[in-house]
Amino acid sequence: MTPYLIHNPKLMLLDVMMPEMNGYEVTQRVRQSAKLAGLPVVLITAHDRESATLGMAVGANAFICKPFDFDELIRQVRVYTT
Repeated sequence: MTPYLIHNPKLMLLDVMMPEMNGYEVTQRVRQSAKLAGLPVVLITAHDRESATLGMAVGANAFICKPFDFDELIRQVRVYTT
């Protein structure tokens, strides 16, 4: 995760299904990090509302289900970056 953080991100937009570490695990690590705990995390998945509940439980700020409307994605990004 560290190499990506040198650019001082304002938001993490994560797919839940990623190789090596899923979006829930990344979110948990972000929340456990003193430097990153306040970084907004938006999770994206093709799964159901149960997945959204799990995402919020691990600390995600928002959750978007696939397929999603591009305008909704932009709205969510703006909520946490402006």
